[in-house]
Amino acid sequence: MSIKNDEMYSLFDGDRRGAMRVDILDDSVEQESLFRNGSTHVVRFKQYEGKQLYDVVPSTFANIYLVSSKFRDLINKNGLTGIIFSRAEIQLKDGGVEESYYMLSISSDVGEIINSKSVLRTFPPIVPWGDEYKKYVGLFFDLATWDGSDFFTPKGTFYIFLTEHVRQIMIKENITNIALKPISELINNKI
Repeated sequence: MSIKNDEMYSLFDGDRRGAMRVDILDDSVEQESLFRNGSTHVVRFKQYEGKQLYDVVPSTFANIYLVSSKFRDLINKNGLTGIIFSRAEIQLKDGGVEESYYMLSISSDVGEIINSKSVLRTFPPIVPWGDEYKKYVGLFFDLATWDGSDFFTPKGTFYIFLTEHVRQIMIKENITNIALKPISELINNKI
């Protein structure tokens, strides 16, 4: 399969107004373990803010997401790889429990981000009275380290990268509260 870095995307929540965000209930669980390994037990979360449940539900841990049954079924139906689903439970503020969501974990790694491939770009001021600013853009990795998985993460990060194929499926099936940004356009904050 011939693919380039600029044909890959990073998954973020869509930050929709009123969207629910959750917080993990078990303080002993490590973020990296959840992100990379999933769990053989039900992972318990509580409603942190927002009320509306969408297909992608962010947590207070960076890039730990809960996803709907629709999202999980779509991944399974299309035979997409590099992802693990763990049963999740959300304790709602009204006392109810939502059990139709799954925690998303990434099982496939690629090499580290290659900082030297990022490009310095000038951005306009954020506010009218501000100044232009410069940032390095692009999160690139050595394609030889990619095993062809549909979902993967660069070593040493919590980014969730995915292919154009996955992006097209997500758009076609109208997955809600999701943002898929080209990795060539992401700010590299490590430089």
